[in-house]
Amino acid sequence: MELYDIYSFLSSPFFIFILVVSFFACMGIFVNYIFSFIKKCSPSELPIDSFLHYYNLPFKSRKLIAILIDLLLICLALFSNNHFIIKLGCEDIRVMPDGTYCYYVLATNEKDKTYTLPANIEKIDGNYCIRNIYFKNGGYLYFDDCDYFEYDETARVCDQSGNFWDIKLTNNKTTHYKVNEVTHFSTYKLLEGFVMAFCFLIMVILNFIQLLKEEDKDY
Repeated sequence: MELYDIYSFLSSPFFIFILVVSFFACMGIFVNYIFSFIKKCSPSELPIDSFLHYYNLPFKSRKLIAILIDLLLICLALFSNNHFIIKLGCEDIRVMPDGTYCYYVLATNEKDKTYTLPANIEKIDGNYCIRNIYFKNGGYLYFDDCDYFEYDETARVCDQSGNFWDIKLTNNKTTHYKVNEVTHFSTYKLLEGFVMAFCFLIMVILNFIQLLKEEDKDY
């Protein structure tokens, strides 16, 4: 399984909804701890504990389940963030933010002959547009009528000579001296994932501390 497959699975609306709800619940728990500390009294029971206590699970089991859930949320916060995936080395164009990139494309001419060539590709809001395709002999094609299309689609475009081409994107990264790559990488977006993961990490630590304290009482 590649990094993109993990990102694609975890960035689905279902998991993002779980992540957002869990994050705000986590914020609520922190506020509860802060006010409890100010009042100099013991923090009230965590929501996850209250829910699991309904099923009469022992204290240790509740804490271990809470820790496991928080660890999974840490993974979700990081691996559903495309900027984090990019930092791990993923070059899949579907993960890349908006910008201009150079990737190989499969270009098929009117004679059904297919070439694998580097292309100047613009990406906006998950859609793509082919601006130029470059041949090894120094020649190139440009397309004034290229509409934006999705990754799995085949774009049919007309070059400067009036010839039609069917263009299919690939994930094979390359470079070309005529392509000035521009990527709108957002440090804020990357930081957002780390902040969420850090909040869940604090929950892991708090639950682990409470688990250790309870075990000390047993002795």
